Amino acid sequence: MQHNYFRLRKLIISILDAGLILLALHFTFVFNQSGINSHTVYITHARTLLWVPMLAIIVFPVCFKMVTLYNLSKSLLSILIRTALGVTLGIMFFANMFFFMKIQVISRTCMLFFAMITYVFIFSQRLIVKQYYRTLAKDRTLARRVLVVGNEGLYQNFMESMDCLDDIPLKVIGFVPIKRNRSNVRCIDQIGEIEDLMEIAKDNQIDEVVFVVDKYSLVRSFKYCYKLQEMGITVDILSDQFHTDEMKVSTGRIRGLNVITAHSVAMNDFQVVLKRLLDIAGGLVGTMMTLILVLILGPLIYFEDRGPIFFMQERVGKNGRVFKMYKFR
Repeated sequence: MQHNYFRLRKLIISILDAGLILLALHFTFVFNQSGINSHTVYITHARTLLWVPMLAIIVFPVCFKMVTLYNLSKSLLSILIRTALGVTLGIMFFANMFFFMKIQVISRTCMLFFAMITYVFIFSQRLIVKQYYRTLAKDRTLARRVLVVGNEGLYQNFMESMDCLDDIPLKVIGFVPIKRNRSNVRCIDQIGEIEDLMEIAKDNQIDEVVFVVDKYSLVRSFKYCYKLQEMGITVDILSDQFHTDEMKVSTGRIRGLNVITAHSVAMNDFQVVLKRLLDIAGGLVGTMMTLILVLILGPLIYFEDRGPIFFMQERVGKNGRVFKMYKFR
């Protein structure tokens, strides 16, 4: 729901993050040259500084994304902890890079000062932005008018979830069951029957319709999706068919076709690239260690019985694929 709204909000927060990080860097360099720090390392070439802010506004937002700091629906304690984690990851990246490249740009004291002021800036910004969007969500004149269609039990679960999302400008107008209720007992929020869905959407000036359905009503909901989209109404489908601990679902498009993909483990593009880089780095470290062991253990194994140094076994890997594994004999 509100996909464009969340993208815009994330973009605004990212821009604010970049500005605050640059401001924190400015204060750090002023502190570095102010004489307050007795261990100051003065900068001799101005061009040495140019790559630092450029890299900082890339590294820190990536670290913030890794700790899901862009999710404002979390509690203040969670934001407090995630801000500390994100800033710590960014500082560790720069500290290790300065150490291995033997670059003396700022002292350790200034690095600590930069970490503290960045933490204060980012956490304060999150508090202000979170409160702003909470206030915005309470303004019903700006809220999107939402109609929920589906099963009554799932509707109650949906409303409980929405109560926790107090920073999203949505106004739920009412509920329409996707199947006609044969009994005389109606949900207190029900405003009509499924056969009158189009008229209900028109009369109530609905901006968005959310289907909350089980697996038995999932196919039926698509029949109404096409008609609602022709009216210019946004449609979201929430199904318990996809909400399991074993299944993660993502959507996409392949050559104009809409695709729903189910994973046992779902990772976004950033996580896939990060995992691949970690795999390569771990493989290189492991290869270097194995080469050292080969130089030491190889001759000992060979001269013991003049046989091969390695032996091969077949093992079952991911998705049942068989691969060959080599071991010291």
